[in-house]
Amino acid sequence: DAMRVPGAAWRPTFFSPRFDKWAGLRCGGVNLLVTDRAAFRPVLAGVALLAACLAAFPGEFAWRTDAYEFVKDRLAIDLLLGDPMPRAALEAGASPHDVVASMEVARREFGRVRERYLLYRE
Repeated sequence: DAMRVPGAAWRPTFFSPRFDKWAGLRCGGVNLLVTDRAAFRPVLAGVALLAACLAAFPGEFAWRTDAYEFVKDRLAIDLLLGDPMPRAALEAGASPHDVVASMEVARREFGRVRERYLLYRE
């Protein structure tokens, strides 16, 4: 199941924002409950939520296109995920688990490079 994330449970919720464009309106969403902090995979949870939004709102869901963190030459999601490949895979219907698995090589490489700069080891 695409929304199955280790160490997490999803619960439907409703709320009314107090400001911005949806102020005063009843909005639906999900509440993410971390049930096992050691097993929880936050990137998988985020990618699963994006996949669910894409599936729930075909033709309506849109990525942020304006500048993000002063970067104008790519989509905010590509900047956040470090590469346009995960977004393209989600748009093509890949499962969140497959998308995150495809990011694993880059994550390991980042961890290896990061080690040189740590002042304190975990």
